[in-house]
Amino acid sequence: MTYRQALSGARSRFEFPPVIAAFESARRLFQARSGAAAVEFALILPVIVLIVFGAAYLGIYLATAHSLQQLSANGSRYALVGLDSVERQALAGDAVRMAARDDPLIRPEQLMIAVTESGDWLTVSVGYDLSNSPLPSLLSNSLGSLGSIERSATVLLP
Repeated sequence: MTYRQALSGARSRFEFPPVIAAFESARRLFQARSGAAAVEFALILPVIVLIVFGAAYLGIYLATAHSLQQLSANGSRYALVGLDSVERQALAGDAVRMAARDDPLIRPEQLMIAVTESGDWLTVSVGYDLSNSPLPSLLSNSLGSLGSIERSATVLLP
C-alpha cells in the first residue's frame, strides 16, 4: 500500500501521527490552485496601476515641456518683426500669451516670460509653474515637487 492510498482510504482504519498530518495539510495547501489567480492578480495590480499612471503623468509632463518649447519658439519668431528692443519684447510676450490661451495643457496665468537681447541675439524664455499640476498626492509624495519647467529659444536678429 502506498502512502497516498493510505491517506485516501485507510484514514478510517488508522490515524497518522500529528506531525505527518500537519505536513500533509501543508502539502495540500501549497498544491491547491483554487485561488491562485486572484492572489496573483491582487499582488500585481498595484504595480500595474503605478506603471500606467506613471506613464500617463510622464506623458503630461513631456507634452507640457514640448508646448513650452513651441511657445518660446513662436514668440522669438514673432519678435523678429519688431523695430527696436521694446517693441520686440512686447511682441514676443503677446505672441506667447496668445498661443498659450489655445494650449489645453498650459494655464496662461502661470507662465513666466523673459525676453533678452544680447548683441545680435534675441532669447525668449518661457517658464511654467508645475505646483498646481494634476499629480495625485501618492505620486507627488514619492517623487517630490516637480517645481517648474523652463524652455527658451534664441534667434539671430536681422
